[in-house]
Formats: sequence, structure tokens, C-alpha cells
Amino acid sequence: MKRFLTKYFEIPDNFFTFENRYLIIATLGGIGYAKKAPGTIASFFSLLFFMFLFYIDSSLVVIFTTLSIIIGLYVCEQCYSKEKPDPGYIVIDELAGQGIALLLVGNNIILAISAFVIFRFLDIKKPWIIKYSETSFKGGTSIMIDDILAGFITLIIVVIISIFVR
Repeated sequence: MKRFLTKYFEIPDNFFTFENRYLIIATLGGIGYAKKAPGTIASFFSLLFFMFLFYIDSSLVVIFTTLSIIIGLYVCEQCYSKEKPDPGYIVIDELAGQGIALLLVGNNIILAISAFVIFRFLDIKKPWIIKYSETSFKGGTSIMIDDILAGFITLIIVVIISIFVR
């Protein structure tokens, strides 16, 4: 297990301590320390997590998405640094954004994959409105807001896709 972790993740020594509690949450337990594409990996794990919640009860998706936004805003504020205003290892924003993007897909795997791809595209390319939202806020909110907006835009696109697919 340790070999796997050191091959694919750069988790700092003594990371899992009480002093790092906010960072542990903000990195989704260290997923944010993936050596390549931490945001995409976090979004993929978020996709799996939310699809599992849909399988149990769709209301859990709403609850966990709401909690990820609230907790994300708080822990991002605790982890915020002017030197690193939006570090790549903070990925709780991907959990929140992907949760929003998936709110209405249910168990439809095609819509879920579409939501994942569209969300990642918007989060990586940051069209003007998403980029503007990120630069318009200060502190931890600036970390979260672009992914929240990308999630809502993805949700709208996925709803439009689902209308045409039916």
C-alpha cells in the first residue's frame, strides 16, 4: 500500500495529524496530493461517490452536496494563503462542483459521464464567467466559487442534454 501511495501521491510526512485536520478535509484525505491531475482524480472519485449515493437514496446526493459546499467554504478559508491562493492540492471544491453537476442525473450513467466531462472541461478551461467569479472573491471563497459555478453550468447543460435525449 505504501509503495502505491508513494508512486502516485506526494502526501507530506506526518500529514495525518490533528494540526492538519482542515487540510486533510480540503484534500479529501490526501487525494489532492496526486502527482498528476489531482482535480480530475478528485472529480472522478466524487463521481463514484455520488453515483453510489444515488444507488442508496437520491436525497443523499442533495445532502452531501450541500454539506460539501458548506464544509468546503469553511475549510478553504482555514487553508487559504495569499502565497498560494488556489493550490492544486485543495480538491474539496471538485467534490462540491461535481456534486452540483450530478444533482439531476439519477442512475443514468451516460448523463453522469457527460456531467463529469463537461464539469472537468469548464473547470480546466475556465470560460470568462467562471474565471471572473474566481477573481471576484477573496479568501477561501475564491477557491470554491469557480467550481460551484462550473457545477451549476454543467447541471444546466446536462438538463438540456437529457431533454433532447428523451
